[in-house]
Amino acid sequence: MTRRHSCLAVGVLAVALAACDPFGPLGVLTDDQRLESIVFTPDSSDLRVGDSVKVAFKLVGKGGGNLTSGTVTFTAGNPILISVSSAGYVKGLRVGRTEVLGTMSGKRGVAVINVVP
Repeated sequence: MTRRHSCLAVGVLAVALAACDPFGPLGVLTDDQRLESIVFTPDSSDLRVGDSVKVAFKLVGKGGGNLTSGTVTFTAGNPILISVSSAGYVKGLRVGRTEVLGTMSGKRGVAVINVVP
């Protein structure tokens, strides 16, 4: 491939990648696309030992709108009291009070879980 053809190929590739970028050229995000917070609803819940529930949450953009995509990582505040799956299912293991933490892009949301007998 000649130098001229290689430069042309690189230019075509750059244009093709920019066309596929859902956030526009250079990956610039609007305020509505930037994550501001993770909000659990409800922000606290009672859960019986042995029962499971899927936590509900929404991703809120800096502009106040809801984001429709993103992967939240869930962890248990106290893994002796609850277990949490990667899909957000929480299971009560022992009586007590703890939190489910959801993190994404450096932001964190918290829901309190009261495990009851």
